[in-house]
Amino acid sequence: PGLSGNLQAQDMKISTVKRNNLIGDRGANYNIKTGDVYHVVRGDVVIGSARVLIVKQSLCGLKVFELFSEHRPEVGDYLVNVDAFQNEEESIFNEMEDLNFRGDQPLRDRTREGSQYRKFNRKGFIVGGGIGAGYLRNQAGGLLFGTTNRATFLTDFKIGYAPTNALELYYVNKVSWWGESGTTVIIGLSSLGFSVYTDNRTATGLYLTGGAGLSTVDAPFESVDASYGFGLFGGIGYEFAEHVSFQTDLLYSHITDFGVELDSFAIRLMITVLAY
Repeated sequence: PGLSGNLQAQDMKISTVKRNNLIGDRGANYNIKTGDVYHVVRGDVVIGSARVLIVKQSLCGLKVFELFSEHRPEVGDYLVNVDAFQNEEESIFNEMEDLNFRGDQPLRDRTREGSQYRKFNRKGFIVGGGIGAGYLRNQAGGLLFGTTNRATFLTDFKIGYAPTNALELYYVNKVSWWGESGTTVIIGLSSLGFSVYTDNRTATGLYLTGGAGLSTVDAPFESVDASYGFGLFGGIGYEFAEHVSFQTDLLYSHITDFGVELDSFAIRLMITVLAY
């Protein structure tokens, strides 16, 4: 099999090979510059990479700097611009995903990602939640002065949209639960938030998260009024399996009500699940 029409419009053919030096016939392709990197392609398999050193009239001189197999460049092999080739790869993987194709992936194997790579798409509607445990430090001022430290049970809920594989924007509700004198008490944060992923090509990897919004102190199962204030959070997580992550947050809330000021600081450790 040969190259697609999209790639043929941007390719060259090797006309001469001398050790690791190549001559490419660029024909009517006048967009080639010194320093450009091209894949050496035989059929539909990448066998190496070469860099343009000289451009003269209808010919280019290239130096091979990497080989991905035991094959060596030969006269008649194609030279394909790396950017054009990657765009073609993405198109092929999209078609494979639409057909639920599972099997060998020779184009991706040459990147040495092998079976760890799978076409992945986080873009679109997202919804998720998590549970965990944490440490909470409450410091009260004004009429009630004092500091308490306690362990808490944690819940998380978020819903939103991911415009890209690397960015999520959402509403998030973070709640710390504990018992005090037989009463269930919570400190919650209802916030606008974001997550930024360091790897936008696979379903695993590190991400950073943060946000700010409305903080609440309440006894949800009692007939009492909640108190409100301002809060913010920041954290880091690792998606160790598709849709499942370990996340740790730092959360701060400041609440003022009836002459009482409450500053709350929480360290939160959670397992989260996200549908996308």
